[in-house]
Amino acid sequence: MAFSIMPPGKLLSWRYSIKFDFPYPKRVGCGNSSTLFRPSKKSLTSDLALISKSRAIPIVVVAILALAYVLPGLIGHDPWKADEGYTFGNIFDLIQSGDWVVPHLAGEPFMEKPPFYHLVAAATATLMKPLLPLHDGARLASGLFMAITLLAVAWSARHSVGEGSGRNAVLMTLSAVGLVIHAHMMLTDLALMASVAIAMAGLVACARGKPLGGALLGTGTGMAFLAKGLISPGAIGAASVCLPLAFAQWRTKGYVKQIWIAAIAVSPWFIVWPLALYLRSPNLFWIWLWDNNIGRFFGFSVHYLGARHEAGFWWRTYPWFLFPLWIFVVPLFWRMGHTAWKEPAIQIGGTLAATTVIVLALSASAREVYALPLLPPLALIATAGIAYAPRWLDRSLTALGIAISAVALILFWFCWGMLTSTGMAPGWLWLTRILPQQFLTPMSLTCIIVAGTLSASAVAVIIFYWRKTERGLLVWGTSLALGWGLAATLWLPWLDNAKSYRAMFESMQAARTNRTDCIASRGLGESERAMLEYVLGIVTERTEIAPDSNCATLLVQGSTQKSLHLLPSEWHRIWSGSRPSDTRERFDLFVRDRAPTVARNRQLIETANNVALQFPTLRQTHANTPSGR
Repeated sequence: MAFSIMPPGKLLSWRYSIKFDFPYPKRVGCGNSSTLFRPSKKSLTSDLALISKSRAIPIVVVAILALAYVLPGLIGHDPWKADEGYTFGNIFDLIQSGDWVVPHLAGEPFMEKPPFYHLVAAATATLMKPLLPLHDGARLASGLFMAITLLAVAWSARHSVGEGSGRNAVLMTLSAVGLVIHAHMMLTDLALMASVAIAMAGLVACARGKPLGGALLGTGTGMAFLAKGLISPGAIGAASVCLPLAFAQWRTKGYVKQIWIAAIAVSPWFIVWPLALYLRSPNLFWIWLWDNNIGRFFGFSVHYLGARHEAGFWWRTYPWFLFPLWIFVVPLFWRMGHTAWKEPAIQIGGTLAATTVIVLALSASAREVYALPLLPPLALIATAGIAYAPRWLDRSLTALGIAISAVALILFWFCWGMLTSTGMAPGWLWLTRILPQQFLTPMSLTCIIVAGTLSASAVAVIIFYWRKTERGLLVWGTSLALGWGLAATLWLPWLDNAKSYRAMFESMQAARTNRTDCIASRGLGESERAMLEYVLGIVTERTEIAPDSNCATLLVQGSTQKSLHLLPSEWHRIWSGSRPSDTRERFDLFVRDRAPTVARNRQLIETANNVALQFPTLRQTHANTPSGR
């Protein structure tokens, strides 16, 4: 192989070109001894491989950063609203009942998602039960899916972009702003993201003649189906079909063979659980398929399931959620033009990203977390674009990362010092809107050591790399890991106090005089019902489905700005509460003085329902706050 690097001359300083002279392989295809692609005279793959090999950040540094990014926040706090509450409710029921066919939430079937994430989380929770609470053990599943995502993306970049690109792909994935908080939550979308990364690795394996390409493609597609349903497998399948339609390199018998292998590999994922569900209850099967898959996409069930796709939502979300990945894509196509589409990384990543964007645009449901499956293909394209990124972008990311790190160090340590010494946080309006100003943070030597190590390591990375070339991604990723790591250590008790329902429900329980009586509820959201069962072991009789409830206690979830004052005189309030600094939710506990007849009780419950309807609640339901669908 011969090559020569040509000076940019009068062109922009960041534009350079590398000429290669490769001997072309004789065979092309998709199998053990062949490949779909051969290097072109203007090869982005070879170009970036040479640069990555000479300037790659040590893999040990990347691995330490990945651990520092993923691990903090996985343990040490209760399930948080909105998504963690109802997700853990499904997991908790699976652990208690062992029923993997019909997901349940607080004793009721909950058919929004297949049980793949719940099964993995139940396994990690059971495995770690002697060491960790169930909710912490279950959250380790998110760390596992993050690890799978990073490994699959790194493998794909290594085999489609070139040597040294795997670690760049890891940095690129971790640099996404939208991933920072979601990566540490109990979210079925993390299992979906890992599934897409595996399917993408399968396509890369097909392009490079790896024997397991079809098996990986089918397994990733099947995992995506059991993670969230039909939409993402549809995007993967569309990408697999569009590749040979758009690019001649994919029109081979070898690729067709791998597609057949993928179909065989995906079959168990698509058959076992849906068939078991249908045999158990055809009605629940159709609720899951028709309402929660087809209905969510076409929109006829969105009005009662929630997460409506508002006009312009993705135009507002993509720029910040996918930052800075998309910035590396622009110079790639500016420099390479249409010739970039000759490279496998661009073909695979671009096609998979395009089909995902189209599916999300057409869907009648939309939430930020739905963009997580875009990260693996976009990270692959952005990794290929590193070689053509202008120097000002690298310098800008470095400067922004240093600024964020400095702010994080000052903010988190300063507030922690005030909370531990005075029990009062600064009275900044933006902070007190989401966190209580008064809270005495307990001293934890472990958290102090971890936070101190993260701080010192981040400063060391910045000092060592800030004058080096190609350091922008590392410094930027370090700043994100530092910010989240300090929040998940120094501020964790404070955050948990504000976002957990445990203290509030324990306060409610202490106010009850008759703790053996059942509790009826009105407007109680999904996350709240799940946490009430987990914390107190109470499953309420919901008046929405049991209007004839004869319980003498009624729990109503509503708004602090409204007051429920129209209940009959037999009912009186014995407790009222909310989470600290939560100005939107209110929980009121009522008891009645005497036990009426069933008919009279039904009348009273209907009155409570009418009152609650007059004052809209903010329950974690389909209609208002979307919950990870």
